[in-house]
Amino acid sequence: MCKTLPRTTEFFGSTTAATGWVHTSLFGVQGDVGAPPDRRCKRKKSPLTEVLIGNDSFTIVNGNTGKCIKPLNNWIVAVDCDQTKDMFWKWVSQHRLFHLQSQKCLGLDITKSTDSLRMFSCDSNVMLWWKCEHQSLYGAAQFRLALKDGHAIASTNSSDVWMKGGSGENLCDQPYHEIYTRGGNSYGRPCEFPFLVNGTWHHECVRGGDHSGPWCATTLNYEYDQKWGICLQPENGCEDNWEKDEQIGGCYQFNTQAALSWKEAYVSCQNQGADLLSIHSAAELTYLKEKEGITRIFWIGLNQLYSARGWEWSDHKPLNFLNWEPGMRSTPTIGGSSCARMDADSGLWQGFSCEAQLPYICKKSLNHTAQLTGTSSLL
Repeated sequence: MCKTLPRTTEFFGSTTAATGWVHTSLFGVQGDVGAPPDRRCKRKKSPLTEVLIGNDSFTIVNGNTGKCIKPLNNWIVAVDCDQTKDMFWKWVSQHRLFHLQSQKCLGLDITKSTDSLRMFSCDSNVMLWWKCEHQSLYGAAQFRLALKDGHAIASTNSSDVWMKGGSGENLCDQPYHEIYTRGGNSYGRPCEFPFLVNGTWHHECVRGGDHSGPWCATTLNYEYDQKWGICLQPENGCEDNWEKDEQIGGCYQFNTQAALSWKEAYVSCQNQGADLLSIHSAAELTYLKEKEGITRIFWIGLNQLYSARGWEWSDHKPLNFLNWEPGMRSTPTIGGSSCARMDADSGLWQGFSCEAQLPYICKKSLNHTAQLTGTSSLL
């Protein structure tokens, strides 16, 4: 008989800002979902500990009525807002809305003419994505989230306003941030939240399960695909996933096994409160060239995403040190933009298509205090 994993929770003082409700449960639901039993139970694993980092759960409030929505049986109902566990949602991968207690995603079955709005397993083939337009929430086929007779419905003719409870924020004001990975077997791909392990959907990185450090799956079903990586999240100072050089005054993260586009690498660094590598002296260049185990070719932060602005560092530092490969063209490459990679053997920089899949290096200052950096200035 298949036995599900016991679960414990590790807390970092996580409190929902809008309501003041402190997370004291993970609302784990053990069930016969996802992969076949022989896939889910093929080997014994140590207990998983879910790591709660952010204050990213919220209630969904209808601005027209002041009511909150929650699943109830086969419906999504509008009720008076409170701080109970069945009220809380969060954004997860692929623009999905995940309900913490039921461990299901809000979705649309557009093959049905009525009652198309339901809660579905997060690996369902129905339409599960949602986006915001002004203060309305819309999904596939121009359907919008609306209230009618105390129930949430999907309507093509709706002006309903939706907000995060207690804050007055648009539901998309603080969108989901991708968490990229290192190590494991996923070549740096981002976490897939939620992901399924032994019948439980995890919406945060976890500890245990024979992996060192907080980790996540990079596909929906870990037991079936076995794809995973160590989570790259904001952290203070230069510990864990970082190496420091006191003389240069920088912390470096060498993602030598990754294979990401330049923009994906940029987002990975930004979502850790860091940036893609910028180089400002011959001493720093020498440090990188002589670094043991460094991959030969990798992304640096130099880019020409906008031809009118010319080449610039992604962290907006002065371009006061150059080491271009001789004859390197200064004009953009494929698609009207180009990004720079470095050859660690020669130390020379080369313009390259930003869509290529390469390793990368992140950089931040010593004594860095973890803080997410927005990506809107470039992307």
